[in-house]
Amino acid sequence: MGNSNLLLHAPWVQRLGKVFGRLGRRFSDFLLDAIFPVPSPVALPEPKVPRKVLLLRPNFRIGNALLATPLIDALKRRFPHAEVGVLTTDATRVIFERTAADHIHTTTRRSVGRPWLAIALWRELRREGYEVALEGGMGSFSGGLWAWLCGAPIRVGIDGRNRRFLNVPLGDLHPEHAYDWSLEVARRIGSDCADHPVITLRAEDREEARAVWRAAGLLREDGQVRPHIAAFVGGHLDKRWGNANWVELIQALAARDLPVLVLVGPEELGLARELARTASAGAFVVSPGPLGRLGALLREADLVVSTDSGPMHLAVAAGATLLTLVTAETSRRYTPRGPNDATLVRPSATTVLNEVLARRPTTPAPPP
Repeated sequence: MGNSNLLLHAPWVQRLGKVFGRLGRRFSDFLLDAIFPVPSPVALPEPKVPRKVLLLRPNFRIGNALLATPLIDALKRRFPHAEVGVLTTDATRVIFERTAADHIHTTTRRSVGRPWLAIALWRELRREGYEVALEGGMGSFSGGLWAWLCGAPIRVGIDGRNRRFLNVPLGDLHPEHAYDWSLEVARRIGSDCADHPVITLRAEDREEARAVWRAAGLLREDGQVRPHIAAFVGGHLDKRWGNANWVELIQALAARDLPVLVLVGPEELGLARELARTASAGAFVVSPGPLGRLGALLREADLVVSTDSGPMHLAVAAGATLLTLVTAETSRRYTPRGPNDATLVRPSATTVLNEVLARRPTTPAPPP
């Protein structure tokens, strides 16, 4: 199992998957253009009419799922008498469990080899009787397909590869920042929502995080968490910052007696071993673990240092302050933009160190 997981996260496997994925999408588009005509547009119903609406975001990436979370509130505002369901995946369900969604349905990669799972999901969605379906991806084909399969007579979304499944097209959308995508979708359906990912962490998330803080020596006797930095050492393909940079930064921070909670992604297991060997006692290396626990860990940190990644968006949703390290200017459209957030493009370890030290958390004085 361990070797298969390492192979799944190998960069060459991920790049190969992207190439074959693009080829497959082009071929399927060619066939569908011939047999599946684009439907005539209809109007959105009045706010009081629908009793059940569905948000569709069947994507396995954490960041992509988080980008769609504000749309739940947008649908509740637009249709105040309706229950809001979400179609997501087994990998990202935990995110939507921490939103205001009334029902959650999940798809899985296992349905490729077990088609009866997809049939069961189709029947489940049909039984719910959704009247409006909003495709919550940026023109996602799979989201549009499930919007059609669920049987909703009103199918809404931004134009893209999903267009043939929609009868309430919202036109093209190319926002300067990724967080504006949901905001603009909400406006186009006559609603509003937050301009960033949204989740509500649970009490059990913090309890799970407390075990990590205790093991890391970050939990004080009064139950408060000591000031510290959280660093997510991970990233997808070309979004990684580089192992040597991380090693240099974390060692430098630990040498300055600044506690660092190092969260290591699945592609960086070798780096985790290196950090465990070379970092001083000031750095504690741990896997991200369950998403709820990870959100609690990120929220409590005085500063989160991360690449452009799913955990970066999770930190935004949790209310953390971020220093984001990107390898290309184009990544800026995905990075946090809070008043205390900052982004560095292709920085050296020294540059990042200086930025972190300028924001260095301080231990508050003990009560008198």
